Amino acid sequence: MTTFTPVALGTKAESLARLAPQVTCARILPLAYFTLRDWRTRPTRLLQEVLQQPWAGGALIVRSSALAEDSATGSQAGRFTSLATWRGHRQLHSAVEEVFASYDDQHPGNQVLIQPQLAGVVASGVATSCDPSSGAPYAVVNFSENERTDAVTGGREGNLRLAYGAAYDPGTVPPTLLVGRVWELLGELADLTGQDHLDIEFAQTGDGELFLFQARPLACPPPRHPRRIPPRHTGSAPPAPWPPPRLAPRPASWARRRCSG
Repeated sequence: MTTFTPVALGTKAESLARLAPQVTCARILPLAYFTLRDWRTRPTRLLQEVLQQPWAGGALIVRSSALAEDSATGSQAGRFTSLATWRGHRQLHSAVEEVFASYDDQHPGNQVLIQPQLAGVVASGVATSCDPSSGAPYAVVNFSENERTDAVTGGREGNLRLAYGAAYDPGTVPPTLLVGRVWELLGELADLTGQDHLDIEFAQTGDGELFLFQARPLACPPPRHPRRIPPRHTGSAPPAPWPPPRLAPRPASWARRRCSG
């Protein structure tokens, strides 16, 4: 009998690195990350190692990955600096210094995450597996259909779209194909991590590829009747029946078959 071990979420960089080999409903861009402790002792070597990667020849994005940024008790989403479209040793060095300087403290365990800049984006947004303000069992997708990957997270786009999906009704239909795919991704991530309350960032490119930029615990109030929510049950639906049955976590293999099949 195989024992299922959930993927442990950590910093932004650690979570993406751990999820990358297992997620099938989306792609995670290749990445490199290091701590402030390592950066202070060997910055040149670290940048050389990054720039030697086959994916590092084009534009890069330097992203925050602070210890205090993502946790089950609170999120600092958008608080720290991330810098896009950087190339070469000198620009990368400057960007890393700026991102580290944006943190509230200079804890030696704080990290910086470096990835290739995603091109050809046509839509991006954030999604949560429950209502972040109430904890109610509704998957929420907030997205914008343009090339800016920070349109939602940075508040830079006025033409945003919002989709709610009841997390308990198997017969509902998503309003768009993108929303349906994001619901499936939320379900897979809940299966992989064993966590019901998740907050993710995503983007879709013109060829239809879905990318996961971030996955973190969602700090939200518990619903009036706490329970395990099956994330794959999503859509617009009548109010949830109370009290619903408690559902056991599913193995990650179930989600992988669903997304790859």
